[in-house]
Amino acid sequence: MVIYASDKPDFLDSGYGTKTQPTMGGVKDPPLEEDSSCASSSPERSFVSLDPYASRYLSLSMEHHVVCGYLKILTEQRDQARKELEAALFREKKNQTEIVQLRREKEYNFSHKLLHVVAASTGLTPCPFRSEDSLVTSDQPYPCNACRTNREVTNRSNLKSRNFIRLLRLSLRLNDHLLGKQLHCLTMKFGVAYDVFVGSALSNMYSKCRFVREARKVFDDMASKDLAVWNIMLSCYLLNDYKREAFNLFHSMRTEGFIGDGFTFSSLINFCSRMICYDLGIQTHCLIIKLALESDLVVGSSLVDMYAKCAVIKDARHVFDRMDNKNVVCWNTIIVGYGKCGEGKEALMLFNNMLRGRLKPDGLTLASILSTCANLASSNEATQVHGYVVKNGFQAYLSIGNALIIAYAKCGSIDNSARAFSLIPTPDCVTWSSMISSYAHHGLAMEAINKFEVMLHDGIKPNRITFLAVISACSHAGFVDAGVHYFSTMIKNYQIKPSSEHFACLIDLLSRAGYLDEASDVLASMPFEPDASVLGALIGACNVHRNAKLAEWVAEKLFYLEPRKLVNYALLSNIYVTEGHWENVSYLRRRMKQMCSLKIPGCSWIEIDKRNMTYEDGNLDLAG
Repeated sequence: MVIYASDKPDFLDSGYGTKTQPTMGGVKDPPLEEDSSCASSSPERSFVSLDPYASRYLSLSMEHHVVCGYLKILTEQRDQARKELEAALFREKKNQTEIVQLRREKEYNFSHKLLHVVAASTGLTPCPFRSEDSLVTSDQPYPCNACRTNREVTNRSNLKSRNFIRLLRLSLRLNDHLLGKQLHCLTMKFGVAYDVFVGSALSNMYSKCRFVREARKVFDDMASKDLAVWNIMLSCYLLNDYKREAFNLFHSMRTEGFIGDGFTFSSLINFCSRMICYDLGIQTHCLIIKLALESDLVVGSSLVDMYAKCAVIKDARHVFDRMDNKNVVCWNTIIVGYGKCGEGKEALMLFNNMLRGRLKPDGLTLASILSTCANLASSNEATQVHGYVVKNGFQAYLSIGNALIIAYAKCGSIDNSARAFSLIPTPDCVTWSSMISSYAHHGLAMEAINKFEVMLHDGIKPNRITFLAVISACSHAGFVDAGVHYFSTMIKNYQIKPSSEHFACLIDLLSRAGYLDEASDVLASMPFEPDASVLGALIGACNVHRNAKLAEWVAEKLFYLEPRKLVNYALLSNIYVTEGHWENVSYLRRRMKQMCSLKIPGCSWIEIDKRNMTYEDGNLDLAG
């Protein structure tokens, strides 16, 4: 049905919401704002094309004011008004079952139907809606008649660019590129496709949907381009890893007289950070300094992140110190950077400095600093951070709860780790995996297996990390049958493809128990070439069980993968010593001197009376 403005009931002009015609749940006739989708000048106010399915679905008479109000409520996601409208429908006892179904419906499916209703008002003939299953599973395009122009409606409409911009944004939010392409066709028909704002929306839609060629076509067809259009196209290339095209476009942009802003350079720096392009990042940083954009918060945070991920933490700290105004994101970036670079003490010092300032840490800060405490095995700091979490009400953050489990486990307190797990009201797969992994690292295989079985009983679907933890627990305890069973269950019941870490655990499980032939068969059946971790697990068992022949075969592969790693030569040399092959021992020692550098001495540390004691190369270092 098609309703025109001339069909508006008379009572709308004489006090809508009177006793004879009450308002629908408090939803009054939308005000006539200049930018409102229900304004009198907009086509949605002039007409609304509705599919019969939509009318049956809501079981309303679909008067003009109801349609406009309902569309405005839903398109702007006004939940309270929508609830009031549904309550009114319940009070009037109109198809309560359908409204309950509407409430339970996912946002995608409901917004998808709404988008078609709105699109119908822009000049399309009513397109038939499909069932929920077909909306999700069907790969076929929309029916051809959905894009057929309704001439009568088109002649009456006076569409503006903002109408298409709203619809394109909605299609992008729904990730519906097919409807986005239909809207693109409409923009060309109504002559607004070359508008700079519509062109930006189209290019952004194609960019986020990863249609690079279509985004570039829209970009090239635009007669005039502003900086926002250049930024959208640049981010499209960078998002899809088109390195050469991105920097060629950046050069063309500067040739056209556009210097760039914070968004431009943060996109470039984030790309360098993701791809670990240190040299390119330095060049971009030089240009940022030249243009005096280093003080920009977004650009500064991106630079800190780039240098930290490239393992140049000194440069990251230099950029951080030069920033005048730092927000929580900046502090989080530098703290995470120090933690990932193994500079845990510096990360803790920065965290203390942050607490002394005006900014307060958020959930990401606390999760990161707990991870740092775990890597340092510093139970005192972990306990203090836990106290801050409780005092400031961060217990509800699931990421912090997971970090507490790992931190206490790595600090040697498995009881506190289990207590932290019990305080999480709704643990997810990551939480269960953290607890199972903690039990496995402490050699508590039965507790790890029991926790895994409880997880399955509670209906939590395990992932590859969960299976890796439980197979590792079986490996350390020598539970061969259980480990093989879980490995088979992972593949058959959960369709998880085993990674090199899973194969390494399985081979370690078999070889520890003396099943070297079975471990060799697993190695030969791997769908990809084994890496050093898999081969290292097998050669270690060859040393224990004195299988020199198999050790030689594995060692040759290790020498090819890691020719300068000292431990590979040492393992084979020890096997030769055990077998009494002294000539081979001498040959390996000479080869070790030629291929390997000096061994970096290891260190051990322990916390006693809240003080860290580090022992390295005969020296005892006491750090308080």
